[in-house]
Amino acid sequence: MMNNNLIKALIIEDDLSFSKRILNSILSKFKNIQLSYIATTYKEGISILSNNQIDLIFLDINLPDGNGINILEDLKYMNTIKKPQIIVISGDTDLPRQVYNIKYKGTLYIIEAIMVCI
Repeated sequence: MMNNNLIKALIIEDDLSFSKRILNSILSKFKNIQLSYIATTYKEGISILSNNQIDLIFLDINLPDGNGINILEDLKYMNTIKKPQIIVISGDTDLPRQVYNIKYKGTLYIIEAIMVCI
């Protein structure tokens, strides 16, 4: 029997060792969050978001083929039933101001240097 209360999560992060070690460790503590997809590039992330309903995104800003800020912009215009909540992952100390200018509801900020210490 499938649990419809599961939160489907997507990680968009090019550092797989970081996402597997840290984010999986954190996600394992929340039984209602299912890691459904991992994307390592901007292009993969957009493809997954275009073809699936995602509830929660862990988003790295510095991707090899694009900027995570652009994914925030793209999400504003995607035709989705419900906009996903986003946790931004970055060591960029100027990030909060950059993301604030996008005005995407539900965005949270996490700095990688702090997360690694958890």
